[in-house]
This record gives sequence, structure tokens and C-alpha cells, in this order.
Amino acid sequence: MGRILLIAAALLMCSASAFAEGLVLQYKVHTVTVDRMQMHVPAGGGTPQKNSGTPKEEDGSYTVTLFPDAFVVNDGKNTIIYDYTHKRSYRVNEGTKQFTGQSLYAHVVFKGAERNNRLLMRKTLSAAFAGGKDKAAIPAGAIQTELEIDTALAGEKNATTSAQVTSGKQDGKNTFSADGKVMAEFTASDTPVPEALRRSYARFIVYQQLAHPVVKKALYSDPSVFKTLHYTHRDMGRERTGDWTLQSADASKTESPLPLSGYAEVISENPQLDSAIKKSRAAPAPSVEEYNKKIQSYLDQKDNLRAVLAAMDMTITHSADAMGKAPAAIAAFKSSSTDASTRSVLSAVARPPRSPEEFTQMVSAMDSARAAAPDYAYLLDLYQANHAGSWMRARGKAPAGSITTGKQAIEALERAIIHNPWAAGAYMDLGGIYFQSYDMTRAWTLFDEARRLSDGMPQMKGIAQMQAQAEKDYAEYF
Repeated sequence: MGRILLIAAALLMCSASAFAEGLVLQYKVHTVTVDRMQMHVPAGGGTPQKNSGTPKEEDGSYTVTLFPDAFVVNDGKNTIIYDYTHKRSYRVNEGTKQFTGQSLYAHVVFKGAERNNRLLMRKTLSAAFAGGKDKAAIPAGAIQTELEIDTALAGEKNATTSAQVTSGKQDGKNTFSADGKVMAEFTASDTPVPEALRRSYARFIVYQQLAHPVVKKALYSDPSVFKTLHYTHRDMGRERTGDWTLQSADASKTESPLPLSGYAEVISENPQLDSAIKKSRAAPAPSVEEYNKKIQSYLDQKDNLRAVLAAMDMTITHSADAMGKAPAAIAAFKSSSTDASTRSVLSAVARPPRSPEEFTQMVSAMDSARAAAPDYAYLLDLYQANHAGSWMRARGKAPAGSITTGKQAIEALERAIIHNPWAAGAYMDLGGIYFQSYDMTRAWTLFDEARRLSDGMPQMKGIAQMQAQAEKDYAEYF
């Protein structure tokens, strides 16, 4: 337990006072999971059969340490710190002395997006099941109820099934039922939640407990720490029962959390990308004035292609607004009207191809520009990756070029960041690919870096709007 407190104190920046009020909770946890959807192929082959649903039981223990602006959870294997001051969580690996961070928005935006998808899938499957279309191929367990979806993924504000949950008292327990079945019950301990820790205790409940928002609110609204919690939940054919039992609750005065010392942050599993991002944090981007001088130098050498490419590099670093402060960049774009090769590149990056023929023409123009200006290949890769990504989202594999798959598009955008660590536009583009694939952790890491580098880019408004909506629908998570 002392080790957990040390990690928390080292990582977080929650208080300016010498000591902070803390509360350490020890819980034993028992879960039983039955997967009724998983399929297996019988010995000797044949038609896949649904599993019999053999229960899988697990026992564990959790140490939860509450601070005024954070809480720490350790399950014996992992230590996770939730930091509300910076709206991030950190997973600490004490063996390697490393930690990884995640935006709290990534967690919440995923829940909202997945909830919308589940509701749409429920509507589609319910219509097919009711109409008899492919009925045999649709297991009844695959169709979730709205109550089940809300239990797994809703916040207090966007839950639509709260009225279905009824609460009561039975045998000294607070009980919660729906459709005639008990879905959760808890008892309170004799340990009150200190006023300074109520916010932290509430966040522990909403992040760590699998329960309907109505149940979570009742848990964190109770003036005392919960002693026992029992819940049942069905999620996509997987039935889960959980029991939490309080073992001890100890108030303590803990040294104020400090910035992490002795632990290295891992931003990306790609070492080159990780180094590039850290470089962008440690040093400022080339200024608009520096870009302007570079572009003018190319113009003086009659190298119109590199002049235009340098201007494009400037816009993904400082946004298009930088053009007004870089007269050489404006001159470079004007010069393209008399340079056929430069004009073809600008035409290629201007908009996504609308036909296989246009895509092939775009690739040809990019390839020619790479051959003429190999030092800007990373920038041309960026635009080609974006065009390929747009094509793949709408039509599948890209029809031409060296970037035809999602993996290749990701690699191309990573190369762009490695070559220009301050290219906020590249961070946004790479984050967009991860967002489309529901990898919100990577997406928000990149979005946060992009906003840090150039918050004035128009694309940033969309991120800000999503975060504002997340704080509205899932206010209790912040």
C-alpha cells in the first residue's frame, strides 16, 4: 500500500499544501462470467456450436486511494491514477519505471460512440428478428435491451432507461430492480466519505463499477463508503456477476502529489514517433518568419516545387492563417501558375480523387514530385495517405499507389510527424484514422498534441465540441 501511495504522490499535481487528506479502501472482488455467445467448432469439424456457458470465476483485491483531485487503483498487477486536474489517467509500470497516459475524454467519447452504435444495432437486429429475416442466424442474446446498453455505456444525462430502475430496501440492503429482476444491491459501511474526498469517491464509482447510472448515483450519493456491492449484467450475450466487499478503510495524511520523478512517459509504442512527440514538447516549432525565409530561398533558386511544398509544410504546422504573415508563401503559390509540375501537385492535393482514374493521376503527380523533391516525400505521403483514407472509408482498398491500406496510411502519417514533429495537421490526420477505428486512446493522445501545437486550426473546433458534449452527457466522469 505504501508503494501505491508513493506512486500517486510522485505522479499527480493536486495540492499546494504540504499534506493532503487521503482515504485508503481495500476491497475483495469476486466475479463470475458466463459467455453464451462464444462459438466453437466441434471436434472433427462441422457447424460451429454455441458454447454451453461454463462459468468463469475470478477473485482479486483492489486498493483504492482517494485524494481530493484524484484516485489511485491497484489490483495487484496494475496501478492506474485518475487525475481530474489534467483530465487524464495514467497506467504505471513499476517494473520498467514507465507510465502511459490517456485522456479521460478518450474513455468517455468511446462510451458515447459505442452506445450509439449498440442502439443502432439493436434497432437493426430487432427488425430483422421480428421480420423473420435470417432469424436462425441471429442469436436472441445478440439483441441487447436498452437497459443493458445504458448499464454498460450511458451517463446520467444521456441514459433513457432511468425510469425503468426502481429502488428499495430489503434486509438492510439498498436494492435496484428492473423488469422484476434485481440488478444491483449494496450496503453502506460505518466509514463516512470526507467532504474533501466526495468528488474523488464519486469518480471511483463511475469509472470502476459496472452498474446503471441510477445505481452509481445512489452509491456515490450515500454519505458512507459502500461495504458490499452485488451486481448482475448481460452484455452482448456475456453475463457477469460481481461482488465487492470492503476489507478496510483507513484515513491518512499523505504527502502532496508531485510531478512524476524517476518514471519515463511512453507516449507511443513506435520509438521514433515517441521521440518526435517528445522533441515537439521540448523545443518550439520553426517560426513563420523562418519558413518565409526558407520559401524565399527556394524562389530565389527558381525551385518553385520546393517553395510550394515548404509553404504547405508551414500551413500544417501553423495553420493556413500563417499565409498572411509569409509573403514568400503567397508568391510561391502564385508562381505555380507558370509551372506545370507544381500545378499538378497542387491539383493532386486539393481534393480527394472521385474515380480510379483520378486516383491514379493523383498518385502519378505525387510520385513525380517525390522524385524531384525527395526531402519532402513525407509531406506528399501525408496528403496521399489522407486521400487513400477517404477512399478506403467509402469504397475499400485504394486503387493505386504505395498507400492502399489503413496500416500504410498510419505509417505514412507517422513518418510525417517524425520528419516534422510540430506538424499539428499531421497529428490531427493520424488521430482521425484512429478515431474512425474507435481507438479513442490513440486518437485523443494525438488530438491533445495537435491542440498543444496549434489550437487555432479550424479542425480543433470539432474536438472542442466533442469534449464539451462529453462533459454534458457524462458530467459525473469529470
